[in-house]
Amino acid sequence: MPFFLPKWPVVTTTYNLKSNFSLERIRKVAKKMDNIHLKIQNIIHIAGTNGKGSTLSFLKSILNASGYTVNAYTSPHLLHFNERITTDLQQIRDKEYRLISDECRFYAESIDEQLTFFEATTLIAIIYFARNSTDFTIIETGLGGILDATNILESMISIITSISFDHQDVLGNTIQSIAKNKAGIMKPGTTVVIAKQKYSDALHELLEYAQENHVSSFVYGKNWGYQVNTENLIFFHEHTSQISQFPLPTLLGSHQHENASTAIATAHLLKKHFCKINDSRISEGIYNTYWPGRLEKIDVEGFNNLYFDGAHNVDSAKSLANWLHQEKAIFILGFSYNKDVCSYLHTISDNIHALYTIPIHVEVLAYSESELYDIAVNSLPQNTNIYKCSSLKKALSVLSSQKLNNTKILISGSLFLYRELKENDLDNIVLY
Repeated sequence: MPFFLPKWPVVTTTYNLKSNFSLERIRKVAKKMDNIHLKIQNIIHIAGTNGKGSTLSFLKSILNASGYTVNAYTSPHLLHFNERITTDLQQIRDKEYRLISDECRFYAESIDEQLTFFEATTLIAIIYFARNSTDFTIIETGLGGILDATNILESMISIITSISFDHQDVLGNTIQSIAKNKAGIMKPGTTVVIAKQKYSDALHELLEYAQENHVSSFVYGKNWGYQVNTENLIFFHEHTSQISQFPLPTLLGSHQHENASTAIATAHLLKKHFCKINDSRISEGIYNTYWPGRLEKIDVEGFNNLYFDGAHNVDSAKSLANWLHQEKAIFILGFSYNKDVCSYLHTISDNIHALYTIPIHVEVLAYSESELYDIAVNSLPQNTNIYKCSSLKKALSVLSSQKLNNTKILISGSLFLYRELKENDLDNIVLY
């Protein structure tokens, strides 16, 4: 399947999100299309800094295992643009996308509105879902919450995953402002599932927003919780003392236990009204969840311990460090311009055996290998082994000639690098 990227909307080459952050444009076009955004039922809306996509994937798998059909909207895509808009396991077809894209563009231009890339793709997804109805529709925000293009939708349940620092240029420099922005997806008279929060100020902001807007809260540590042993994820409902055991996720990393438990909490709320959901189906869904690009082992000839993870902020870097424990690893890193590279490097510094900086060829707004090299030299201890390479393929080529034993190699810093793994002929990469 060839790599498909739409001719419209056009991806911007300037990073000026703040001035474009508004719901006014997409609402005007949706209204022109007979308020098509109000014709989708049973919407579950997910916001947060980390774990949105994984939580969505767990929940989608649970609902599919329970016999329900699910539309899903995620971003960014890893390989094909079509990944963003799916019905169960089926991605939107190129032809369908182009037809809806042309229609959407016509209505936008008829009222002289210029939609941003994300607004346009969100509206295209909404049109597709409205015309291809399913039992549930799960929507992942792109950035923030209250002014995210997806927030024109009316959800029945919202989910707030772990909140930390990211996109401060748009969401603000305090954890309170970030949390308040993401809380904006909550709709009056509905329910919000709140995942485990690292920052108490974030949780306080979420609960305050929920109370002010008459939203019922189902909160980790208050209404539900989980524990993990060597074989099971143990979920408990604190008010009813109900305890359920589920298999551990096959996705790597302890942070996936948190994401799985958030999906389980949501499923427990849903099963009050959707009788096909039960613990057996939840177990099946958790076990079968597959979400590529998140601590995924990659099979390349000559490398026994090659992994890819899209971690790009401090908290996701901490998840990598926790997974490694005290183990040293070789990191191959590329970053977009709007990321806090210094803090990321400080977080993983104790785990660095060697660091290779690379550019991201499929992303215009990304650091060059030399820019990242300079940041790394100024951020890490002087004795750190730091190198720069002109591409991901070059970095792996250099490493292929070295005696690595069982040292892990982690490609990280941006999900855009996943595509470079596939576009380059690296001994016919096969994904586990």
